[in-house]
Amino acid sequence: MYLEGVGKEDFEGCERLFSESNALAGNTCLATTFHRAQAIEQHFSFWGEQKHTELGKFLYNNYKQALDIMYDDMKVVEVLGQQLGTNEADYERYLVEERAYLAGLKSEPPEVTQRLDYIEALMTLADAGETTDDITHGRNAEG
Repeated sequence: MYLEGVGKEDFEGCERLFSESNALAGNTCLATTFHRAQAIEQHFSFWGEQKHTELGKFLYNNYKQALDIMYDDMKVVEVLGQQLGTNEADYERYLVEERAYLAGLKSEPPEVTQRLDYIEALMTLADAGETTDDITHGRNAEG
């Protein structure tokens, strides 16, 4: 979100690749080490060739999409800038301020930590109460 030059992609390409490679497990679990390595090599080589052929269209479509988004968003930003009296320098300053604020959040504020500790204590108390009731009424604590 805050890296210069990073687009709107979800960075799940690796996850998809390894998900597709799960199909190898059934075919290679009983194979020899050589044949297992050979199957994995062929799978990833084919995947790479397939993705390479799709790359041109992917880049073109993403570039076109990025231009459309930038064009549409710039119109909105211009209108809002006029209404709010802000400009590009303000937006850059806001981003610097937000980064500084987020960098300053080393830990949760004390009131948030205190509330979480209180909730955990209430849950522990409730569990202890249930255990006490079980013991008092002669029930097994597990069920």
